[in-house]
Amino acid sequence: MRAIPLAVVAFVAGAGVGAGAIYVGSGGAAATGPASSSTPGAAPGVVRFSDSAAPANPREGLSSDDVDVRRRSVRALQTHPDRAAAADLFRLLDTETNPTIRTLAYDALAQTGDRSLVPELLRRYASETDMKMRYEALAAAANLGGPEVEAVLVGLLDTPDDSQEGVIFRGLAAEMLVRSGSPEAMAALARILEEATLPEDDDPGRTGRGFVLDELARTGGPARIALLLSVTSNKAIASDMRAEAVRAMALADGAEGTAALVKVLEDALAAPAPSKDEEDLRLAAMNALALRKGDPEAISSLTPLADGSRAVPDTLRKAAVSSLGRIGGSSSAPTLLAIAKDPKTGSTVRRAAWLAYGHAGGAEAVPDLIEAALHGPDLETKMAAARSIALAPAGPRRPALQRLAAESQDKAVAEFARTLLAKR
Repeated sequence: MRAIPLAVVAFVAGAGVGAGAIYVGSGGAAATGPASSSTPGAAPGVVRFSDSAAPANPREGLSSDDVDVRRRSVRALQTHPDRAAAADLFRLLDTETNPTIRTLAYDALAQTGDRSLVPELLRRYASETDMKMRYEALAAAANLGGPEVEAVLVGLLDTPDDSQEGVIFRGLAAEMLVRSGSPEAMAALARILEEATLPEDDDPGRTGRGFVLDELARTGGPARIALLLSVTSNKAIASDMRAEAVRAMALADGAEGTAALVKVLEDALAAPAPSKDEEDLRLAAMNALALRKGDPEAISSLTPLADGSRAVPDTLRKAAVSSLGRIGGSSSAPTLLAIAKDPKTGSTVRRAAWLAYGHAGGAEAVPDLIEAALHGPDLETKMAAARSIALAPAGPRRPALQRLAAESQDKAVAEFARTLLAKR
């Protein structure tokens, strides 16, 4: 559900299609409507839009009896916006029955950049009977922007509605308000997020708030990332919402997103008497950092937590070790091997280190993993190393498993290797 803008695209592509002939444009868009006489030889009930050039006068073409001419005329106005054609496009929308052409017409109106069209677009959003067309009308108004449409979008986010239509329109509202970034929009979004004081199961507005978090991270920029950080640091907000804001930060691109995650982690580590909520934030931040493969700042933040140079509980150290294995690559392999071999390392962290070492070291880690699987200090270590071998590249993996199956003195390790060999 979090990918609602993509889900919305899928919905818009397929919704609102009624009975009639099918039209397939050069871009693959399908629609319904009466057959066109300009497509001789087409199968009955199926018409292919022509790829001919746009009419010399697209505005006149909007009133043509030929559906293909109307389609090409709208496309021309979509590509080369003309504010003077707005009235013609609205007249077309009053009579056109072809969903593809109607969709193109709404977008052509948005492309004009004329905010004076917003009131009429909002009126059509309210009066359209087809959900897809309501979406197109509102999307066109939202693309033009302004206080009037932003008020409508805020109202959608404020209305708890988990029906299909409610979810789709709240996804659009979150996307367009975040993209706007106007002071009024950002203030409304901050208020909506600050109201998340109830746990998810008791919060009727959580779906919309989740869309806002994801869009803030995807769109990025200092003001949007700052708003996400304000959620993570506000202890009046429900703890699961704060953790969700951290997870959303994983969607933010580049150094900006990494810096935000590192800040969340450092703030949570610095808490004088960490509560379970702060513990959850630490783990959420580490898991999110684990998605930033090869990021130097993420690696440098996790390394001292993993190698023990910063004292943290083993639950957090284990998480840091696992995350470092996922993002550090070969540069982190020596650190992870040292953690795994250190006799002072607790058993839980040691097992995680062997798994992480195999992930980071790849084929070069296999000899060390074989040694640990055969001669480790305890069965848990041996099994962790064996499982890490199972994730190794195909080339060295099979010979390593064959050796474990033949040489291991531990029945569990040998049986594990034989089972994997039988499956591969």
